[in-house]
Amino acid sequence: MASRPTAATMRAVTDSLGLIADAGGHEDADLRLLTVPRFWGEVLVSVEYGRLWERMGPSFTRGGRNRSRFYL
Repeated sequence: MASRPTAATMRAVTDSLGLIADAGGHEDADLRLLTVPRFWGEVLVSVEYGRLWERMGPSFTRGGRNRSRFYL
């Protein structure tokens, strides 16, 4: 909790909030407002875990077998 967000993180947060604000001004706002957080909260998280696993997978894998129940 002591670390500060990087400029890239702040830009991503600001841009995401901008997408949400923009979505509310359209005729199909309900669909847009549902899609933005779904993509941000599910799809991007999945991609991020996939990239994270590439880096940490070798620490949890022994003899070709995954020993982590959480990340499996």
